Amino acid sequence: YLDDVAVSNVYNSTIAPSADAYLNPTSVSFGNQIMGITSATQTVTLTNNNSLALSINSIALTGTNAADFAQSNTCPSGSNTLAAGSSCTISLTFTPGASGSSSANLTFTDNATDSPQVVALTGTGVIATTYFSDGFESGNLNAWTLASSDSTGSAAVQSTVVNSGSNALALNNASGQYAYIYTALPSGPQAQTFTRFYFRFGSNVTGGTQLAIARNSNGGNVWEVDYNANRHGLDVYFWNASGAVYAVFSPNNALSANTWYSIEVQDYQTSTGHAQAWLNGTSIGSVDADLSMAAPYARLMLFDSAPGTIYLDDVTVSNQ
Repeated sequence: YLDDVAVSNVYNSTIAPSADAYLNPTSVSFGNQIMGITSATQTVTLTNNNSLALSINSIALTGTNAADFAQSNTCPSGSNTLAAGSSCTISLTFTPGASGSSSANLTFTDNATDSPQVVALTGTGVIATTYFSDGFESGNLNAWTLASSDSTGSAAVQSTVVNSGSNALALNNASGQYAYIYTALPSGPQAQTFTRFYFRFGSNVTGGTQLAIARNSNGGNVWEVDYNANRHGLDVYFWNASGAVYAVFSPNNALSANTWYSIEVQDYQTSTGHAQAWLNGTSIGSVDADLSMAAPYARLMLFDSAPGTIYLDDVTVSNQ
């Protein structure tokens, strides 16, 4: 026979519910990040999946490179608790202080049975590097090293319509023609890049066209920026190794003739990849997916198949 005390002890030790801290994700990778520059924010969600309130004692950054990471959160502290079924968010950033790999842990201590819980944080500090740059100030197209001899329109450096400096590129076509310039990145294939260029179309442009195409060393598309004349906007596409295509679009009527626009494309070709496009510094959309390729971004083409004249200037491919 069990007396009341014994029954109570058995219940408390084997049956009584406990708080349950569920973390998603359980690891966060920031990839390559320029030294001294703070990354984009990534988030971790903490959810109490059980019937008791969760008391959080501490949320701390620990480990070898804890100083390279920062966190803020919406979680209750002190005598406040996270109610059953409720969630809170931890926002994380990475600011590498040196080149090379960094690692740390986001550590939670609480009244859950599996306390402490840990989220692994990783990132790599890299030195700011420009892989390719041409503002057409040389007055020629010698920086563009791959053949474009099948162009039926014209590609020429001119000094009448420029974004900055003295020169810019003009691609000009009659109906049915196309023109382009093409180069390999001098430093070879790069899996984590930002590409920026400036674009302007004349009032004589009567159709849409591809503007910029990034390819790998096998000639496969990595990303593409199109001018959509029907809606006067940008269409941006990203590919991965399996041929999946992801797209982001600017708003309609975002572009007008005879105006310079800055276009920037980020493409992190990793299994936890991130791609994003900006028009004049404002994001038009992003993609988070497996964007990895065995052969990453290695070639850049500036292209025009629209009748009329399109101008391009200040092209840069870098890791920031």
